[in-house]
Amino acid sequence: MPKNPNDIVYGTNYHKSIDKGDEVTTVVHGPYRGEKCKVIGYAPISIGYFKTLLVQSDKGINFYVAQNFLRYWEDYTSIKKFKLRT
Repeated sequence: MPKNPNDIVYGTNYHKSIDKGDEVTTVVHGPYRGEKCKVIGYAPISIGYFKTLLVQSDKGINFYVAQNFLRYWEDYTSIKKFKLRT
């Protein structure tokens, strides 16, 4: 859930609160969508309003993605109710 209980889920403040050390998943279509990941760092350059973060999947793959394409893992599993890959 959002770090600040007053933030709207999937709102701007929600996305901006995602930071290093958080467990997340990406919603970008691709091989890591819906997989549990952890934010491990920051990109040297961010373009636009949201930071670009370095994320590591549970399988050990590192990739960069903007904050607005990330969801907290807890929110993704509780709100979307998708069948998760294992």
